[in-house]
Amino acid sequence: MGNLLENIVSVSSSEFEQSLINSKYLALLDVRTEEEFLQGHISNAINIDVYDLDFVHKVKEQFSSKTPLHIYCHAGVRSMMAAQCLIGEGYKLVNLEYGIVEWIDEGKEIVYKAL
Repeated sequence: MGNLLENIVSVSSSEFEQSLINSKYLALLDVRTEEEFLQGHISNAINIDVYDLDFVHKVKEQFSSKTPLHIYCHAGVRSMMAAQCLIGEGYKLVNLEYGIVEWIDEGKEIVYKAL
């Protein structure tokens, strides 16, 4: 088995957006707090707080490890923590390197609907 960290690819917001567009099945995870999520998130994201004690279990309930999981947080730190928790479960992860901050700075759309 190779280095598991090879299963985490960190990309710019433009690359992240293209990867979402090109994905056959959408698997988009926002690992911020519920409060942050409600203040604006990427369309179709599912929110599971990385600090939730059942984080990995909840992710496994929502997302198949067969589909690359697109993951983001505020600025990229928590999403990398989350990615490191998930690689041992067989996930391939596409991480938004600088988080939703870069996404918003580049004028990309966010939505404000409730959970």
